[in-house]
Amino acid sequence: MESTDGLSDIALCAVCCEEIKIPKILNCGHSFCLEPCLKELMKMHTFCCPICKREFPLPTSGLADDFPTNFALQSLVLCGAVPKRSSHIPPVSNERSTEEIHSARCSLHDNIVTHFCDTCLEALCHGCVESSHDGSHEIVKHSDALQRGINALQPILEEVSKLGAQLKDLSIAAQETKGRYEAEANEIKKTIIETEAMVHDIVAKKSKDLCNEVDVEKLLTLKKVKEIELKTADLSLFSDYVKGISESLKADFTKEDLRRKGVISGLVVKNEKLRQDIIALQNETFREKLVFLSFQETLLRSILGMLIKDM
Repeated sequence: MESTDGLSDIALCAVCCEEIKIPKILNCGHSFCLEPCLKELMKMHTFCCPICKREFPLPTSGLADDFPTNFALQSLVLCGAVPKRSSHIPPVSNERSTEEIHSARCSLHDNIVTHFCDTCLEALCHGCVESSHDGSHEIVKHSDALQRGINALQPILEEVSKLGAQLKDLSIAAQETKGRYEAEANEIKKTIIETEAMVHDIVAKKSKDLCNEVDVEKLLTLKKVKEIELKTADLSLFSDYVKGISESLKADFTKEDLRRKGVISGLVVKNEKLRQDIIALQNETFREKLVFLSFQETLLRSILGMLIKDM
């Protein structure tokens, strides 16, 4: 005679992991709930038993209702001969999509993952819960754990979006400044070269020094622009990484993903570092002009003054 645990397993639908309702039996002998489990499975291009993976032809009518009913199993359930499952296991919603039915599977039992142990940080099937996770463990529905992870990432995604907009504006301003400084630097060098032809060796030396100063100012400006471009690329990579984690969680919440302890807190720290870097760049003001320039009058007066002094 079978044990009560054995009877419980018989009366448990392997798709929704709940007590079977209107059991329909396949040719292989396995039974499943008519709704929503069997009807959802029939929407797939090929139809096979979720337990033994054997493929079967659909009823001529194409309706799940026309699979034979397992009256023996239905009688056991209706008469209360099957004991209830442990109370500490959260119920699984009947509202399961086709994608959910064919989602992550337990590597140990090859069953669909339905729960998550907060104590062990593992995704579980019903068999895992019964065999190795007792009532002292914190067990929640797999979908709830998935949503919790997505919710934790949402504030980071929103902050990344805000920082991206700020950095975009800063990058545009930097590019405009870059063009202005290059034009100014070229004009200054042109003026210096033209002046050099008008004076003797003293002016030539002064000309060289002024060119060096212009180049230094130009390099400093281009360096700042490069820093902003690097921060833009860094933020873009970080944004893609966070979005990838979120999409991964939505698609397949696996045991390996869940074992990355501290991944959310690490993303928060990275996000804060980028935010502080952007603030620092925003607080830096580009000088409106190169500090030593009022060349149109001041430079020429200086050169003429030196010439008169040396004569």
